[in-house]
Amino acid sequence: MGSGTPTTSGDNTGTAHISYSDTDNSSEQRQYRIITAPAHGVILRDNAVISVNSVFTQEDLDTGKIQYRHDGSENFTDSIAYVVSDGDYTVGITTTAQGAAAPTPAIYHIEILPTNDAPTLSATQTIINLDNLSAPNPITGFSLNDADLASLAMGEIDFVQVTVRLLNGDGTAFTNLAAYAGFTLAATAGTGSTVDATNGYLVISGTQAAVNTSLATLTADVPADKDAVYKVQVIVDDRLRDGSGNANGGSTNQNPTAGGAPTAIDTTTPNWYSVNEASAVPVVLTPNLSASSVTLYASSVNDLAILTNTNAPTINEDVSTLINGFTVSDAESLAFALPVTVTLSVPDGSLGIAGSSAQTSTTVNGHSITIAGDNTGTLVLTGQAADIQTLLNDATNGLSYTSSLNGNHDYNGGAAGDVSLTVHLDDAGSRIGGDVGSGSVAA
Repeated sequence: MGSGTPTTSGDNTGTAHISYSDTDNSSEQRQYRIITAPAHGVILRDNAVISVNSVFTQEDLDTGKIQYRHDGSENFTDSIAYVVSDGDYTVGITTTAQGAAAPTPAIYHIEILPTNDAPTLSATQTIINLDNLSAPNPITGFSLNDADLASLAMGEIDFVQVTVRLLNGDGTAFTNLAAYAGFTLAATAGTGSTVDATNGYLVISGTQAAVNTSLATLTADVPADKDAVYKVQVIVDDRLRDGSGNANGGSTNQNPTAGGAPTAIDTTTPNWYSVNEASAVPVVLTPNLSASSVTLYASSVNDLAILTNTNAPTINEDVSTLINGFTVSDAESLAFALPVTVTLSVPDGSLGIAGSSAQTSTTVNGHSITIAGDNTGTLVLTGQAADIQTLLNDATNGLSYTSSLNGNHDYNGGAAGDVSLTVHLDDAGSRIGGDVGSGSVAA
């Protein structure tokens, strides 16, 4: 019984592995009935799955129509139980031949040669704040897994190599060692793992468990207060570094298509200074490499948010009047597209924004701003600082004030008709930096 083409016997006669002879009948009449199906694969006839009680003939075996297809698991032995007859069996009868005792099933043992499975890499976080200038910033949540290493079989070796590198926010690579100046990636080598930081990026090698332990100690530090987006990418490679050209799961890669022939292990080594995030695992290396990235918000100091308005507009009672001249800025909001909240309030009359009708949200520069209290005495805007500034100063739909009916009294202890507009900026949504604890935290 073979896979793909008829599997010949050990004497190279070209006959199938299962072969019974009977001078009274032909190969079409000699029948095999499956009593117990394989546990880790399936039997196929002409590429169609057959199961318990299915019958195939000696001719099917001799012409290569009967195949075994492994399920891709890390189980490398299997078997089927079968009985053979010269055609006396009828459909549905499995234990009694005409005029004979029940047959004892024979066992056909199947040995599967291991092929290499692709490793996997997971990241539990999507954004991490690098918010501490005085202590290492932990980069947590990366974990690798390789099915070949769950239980080592013949030809499998417990070894993986991981590359940890920095990328710019757009996914492009740091192009040389000089680009890493001031940046520090670090991880601790342990029993069974080594860490090489020669090239600015890290190369961690060793057993799967030891490499995962080293990944758990990963830290990153950036020079000064960058207010910039970066990424850290981890790439796991299951190819051995012993000159054999093999991977940790064998000398060939498992075909991703069920039943497909194993594929060769490519020996390409990517240049981690040139390939960008999306190209880190080219198609030719997908059976051996896996990658995952986490975005880094680098801000070691939370910069002061700024809100100013030097205008003192003249307001006519009972008429909507635009108020502009606002400056709203926040370095972290600008760098990381994070929200701030601006609250405006008056003791009399109402404040409106984004048109005459009461709004709950609006879009500026393609970004959403939420609005609460439109056309009331207290207006709350939440969004990116630059977008809020644009909205407040819009010549048509910016901030407007309307007094209460005939409202021309003194509302702030000054002259008659004076009204104070109180404005407050809260940067809680974009507050990154100044961490003096254990280092970076999830955003």
